[in-house]
Amino acid sequence: DTTQQDDKITVIQGPAMIFTSQFDPAETYDVNDVVYAGAAADTLSGYFTLKATSGIIVGSVFQVPTAADPYLGVRYTVL
Repeated sequence: DTTQQDDKITVIQGPAMIFTSQFDPAETYDVNDVVYAGAAADTLSGYFTLKATSGIIVGSVFQVPTAADPYLGVRYTVL
């Protein structure tokens, strides 16, 4: 879901630690996995994914989602 809430979006302009629910739930994530920006061709626009067909590496996983904490932790490194 890439809809705007209250006409606002998040803008990140440098390296950051991100906790997000915007990831491909069909994938199993491990710490240090490389994550990509989801592509429209993969029907994953707006999501982090492990699928290399997306092409743009945006960071790596530092926290995997669990039932107790469903957020994916991403070390975002794109500048």
